[in-house]
Amino acid sequence: MDWKKNLRIYNPFDANNFNVSLISTPRGVFCIYDDRTGSATGKKNFLFNATTRQWDQLPLTGNEGNYYSRTCGIAYDSKRDRILNFNSGANNGNYPIYTYEYSFGTGVGQAITATNTDITKWNPEVREALYIPELDKVLFQVQYNGEHIVFNCATNAWETLAISGYPVPLGYQNASAIMYDPKRHLVWLSDYFCNIYVARLTPLTTEVPELNATTASLLTSPNPFSSQANITVSGLTDVKNATLQVFNIQGKLVADLTDQLPNKNITFNAYGLSEGLYLVRLNTGNNFITKKINYKK
Repeated sequence: MDWKKNLRIYNPFDANNFNVSLISTPRGVFCIYDDRTGSATGKKNFLFNATTRQWDQLPLTGNEGNYYSRTCGIAYDSKRDRILNFNSGANNGNYPIYTYEYSFGTGVGQAITATNTDITKWNPEVREALYIPELDKVLFQVQYNGEHIVFNCATNAWETLAISGYPVPLGYQNASAIMYDPKRHLVWLSDYFCNIYVARLTPLTTEVPELNATTASLLTSPNPFSSQANITVSGLTDVKNATLQVFNIQGKLVADLTDQLPNKNITFNAYGLSEGLYLVRLNTGNNFITKKINYKK
């Protein structure tokens, strides 16, 4: 396998229009294109032919929804041989994510009437989408109440999936990415800060493989708390490279308690913060420990 330099392949769409997204399928690389003019002719699908090294335009009838690369995500549903387009372009907290499908078999695009859409209303962008065949669900990097949102392809329903060990819930991030290793049933995820996370997802288990063992522990009390939470850190062997931080449920840093880490007993003061869930994250230098705390005034 070699990288080919200066290999010129005809581009069938406007290269200056960034409303283009690619996804790998068994049929080849699929491309969704939207020139954002609002016209039906401005929406096109292409499939890359590896033999001829050309992009072939696919038949498209019906409506597969608008596509805007910043606020939309696509996934390939291998069980139904379809492309799913998740559109959150109009999302401002009042509208759900709109879901569309494009069938390879029929060439028809159509809207999907999804259920339980309320959990999607606050999510601003859902670019990072990944279909997990073993779960028959599409996993998103964004979260709702500390759990990842997922789209159940069998029931067309929105759900949440708890994956322990993920320290900070992220929404739209330029540098984030998500991919799946089908041989080992692992999901790999990177965040804006270039941290790498891995989780093993199967229909019966959702777990985080222990890549780096740690003897540290993190305890919080009381929970819920009314003004101050007590944080106890023990077993930390590398204080110099460790951090202790508190994030809100949207992933925004609200307190950095790292300078208190030489102490085992640390106080988190929630003065000026809104009620709700917060995440206390301890970075030991080679692992993360996260605890949820509930602030009630």
